[in-house]
Amino acid sequence: MTDEKLIARLRYACYLAFDDGTNDFGTAPEAADRIEALTKERDEADDLTKAAFADGASNNIRLAETSYRVKWLEAKLAECEARLSKAVELLEAWGDVAVHCSIEEGVCCCGDNMENHTNPMDCGHTPLDHGTYIAGHLEETTRSTLAEIKGGNDAKSDL
Repeated sequence: MTDEKLIARLRYACYLAFDDGTNDFGTAPEAADRIEALTKERDEADDLTKAAFADGASNNIRLAETSYRVKWLEAKLAECEARLSKAVELLEAWGDVAVHCSIEEGVCCCGDNMENHTNPMDCGHTPLDHGTYIAGHLEETTRSTLAEIKGGNDAKSDL
């Protein structure tokens, strides 16, 4: 039975029960009016509850999407950290090779062959193997980059 039908039946019952011919129904109609007012309040509360649940469902969907995104980003971060760790290992190994091994090209930076290089007094410079020169600069750059990376990782792990 709907609320409207219930209210109508209550009103009708009140009129029948309290009708003494004077049409003074006393408190019964007031009770019916109060029931009608409370029913409206309940309906409004139901509407607000439904709207809140709809908003909550929408928020739950956004929360689930955000949670999924965070998990994906955490997995991606772990993957990138593993790759960075491997790259650091390889760069450190390269630095050790550059320091402990002779890397020579056999040609001076000026283009002369190192074995038959012109006398330094005649050409105006000390012969420097191009491979050694490049390897030295790369080793220095690698060491400074590794220091920056390791400094950045230490700062992040402190957070």
